[in-house]
Amino acid sequence: MPVNIGWYGKSQRLIQARFIEQWDVADFITTLENSASLMSQVNHPVHMIFNFNESTSTPRDLMAGFHFANRILPTNQGVVVYVRANAVIKAFILMAKRTGLQATKHIYNADTREEAYQIIIEQEHLVHHV
Repeated sequence: MPVNIGWYGKSQRLIQARFIEQWDVADFITTLENSASLMSQVNHPVHMIFNFNESTSTPRDLMAGFHFANRILPTNQGVVVYVRANAVIKAFILMAKRTGLQATKHIYNADTREEAYQIIIEQEHLVHHV
């Protein structure tokens, strides 16, 4: 699979997904399913970093992935940061936010992983969990 996903660190408070070369919306949906499965293993908030640094594609139907994310949104999902997302991915995020999809409410963009960590620290208090 062109996406590597897993826990970052032993605290199980951060999931990282790395998108490598060509990927499609099915890969994105599988990544969402896998992250939801990981989040279901813990009771505390879990933040995510989606790293597109090595990505060479953007699915035309990425909005379908955001709609799917909205259907399976774990109650303990925290801040989500997209690292090095291209302009097309950023446009899809903006469109999804404008339609009011809850799954995109706490998605942010960053240029580096370090910046992503800083965004999580700054924004995590804004995420309310059920």
